Amino acid sequence: MDEALVFNAIDSLVAKSMVAARPAGATMRYRLLDTTRAYALQFEVQDAELTELAARHATYCLRWLEDTGNEWPTLSSASQRSLHLAGLANVRGALDWCFGSNGDARLGIRLAAAAAPLFLSMSLLTECHRWSSRAIFALDNSMRNGREEMHLQAALGVSLMFTHGGRDAARVALNRSFSIAEQCGDALDQIQ
Repeated sequence: MDEALVFNAIDSLVAKSMVAARPAGATMRYRLLDTTRAYALQFEVQDAELTELAARHATYCLRWLEDTGNEWPTLSSASQRSLHLAGLANVRGALDWCFGSNGDARLGIRLAAAAAPLFLSMSLLTECHRWSSRAIFALDNSMRNGREEMHLQAALGVSLMFTHGGRDAARVALNRSFSIAEQCGDALDQIQ
């Protein structure tokens, strides 16, 4: 679809008060109003269309996390973080879909690994534990010993330390992460 057509359609929906627009830093955030959402959900949509839409949404969330993920630990004030908080609900929804019955677990693994720094920096330790565990469980042989597993194991270990104490499970996860970092020859990840 032509980009200009998309922007014109969104502008039209905003002008009709069917979509709320709000500036968030240098970008605009758009949200369907509850009445608009309820109306849209009345229409029958093919499962294939929903799957494609959910996959695009999850991919968007992954890219957003990859672009902003390194910023999270450096954002010290609530006003700085508030610009990014709207994306948190999107990430949660995308993770739910990825690990759901019609989702894409491979995309979910990448998304969970990218979301871990966000969860940890916001002290969402239980959520970090949940998604890291779920993603590690979903790893297939082709994804084992890679960067995603390394980051997921590290996030799992840290979240376990703070939610369940320094138990063996936390130590096992952190050692596994360190072992993968050594195999990859990634000195920075070994230090972290």
